[in-house]
Amino acid sequence: MVVPSDVYAELFSKEFERQLLSPYAIAFIGASQWNIKLARANGYPERLAYLMDTGNPYADQIQKGHALQSAIEKLVNAPFTGRLTFENDANNTALQAADVIAWSARRRSAEGLLNEFAPLEGIFTERFSGDGSLVSPHYKYEVSRDALEQLRSHIDSPDGNRMPTAAEIMDSAHKTTVSRYATWSVPE
Repeated sequence: MVVPSDVYAELFSKEFERQLLSPYAIAFIGASQWNIKLARANGYPERLAYLMDTGNPYADQIQKGHALQSAIEKLVNAPFTGRLTFENDANNTALQAADVIAWSARRRSAEGLLNEFAPLEGIFTERFSGDGSLVSPHYKYEVSRDALEQLRSHIDSPDGNRMPTAAEIMDSAHKTTVSRYATWSVPE
């Protein structure tokens, strides 16, 4: 999930970023909502838990995103987001694999996966299983300018440092919806 830094910087103050909702918090909310959409589309009824590396320098911002996403779900009486926990990636192979995928995605966007890294291109390529069903590649989605502008429209103080009220969050949730949840313009 990508939050365009130039659009974010244009719309929100540094104080808003530090104190309220950073790009990392917004990215977590977008990823969470995309996961909800995928889970519902595939009949997955359970809550979705999230595991992050203890060394993540943006952990507090991700925790804010998790808290806001959970609050939105509580407001619409449809909890889907489960726990957010942290473990050391030195002891968790799933986190190590996630690091490889995230690193590969960034490198692929910047300069491509060249030489010994070329085999990682398969992570991003559409492919099919033996029975012919689509195996989803790694997803990359960008939070749209419209979604960020909608959030900004609810922040009415001159310096842009007020979080939206519960009613404003609900208003946004109903205007840009995937099922009953607010969405950050997740593509169909």
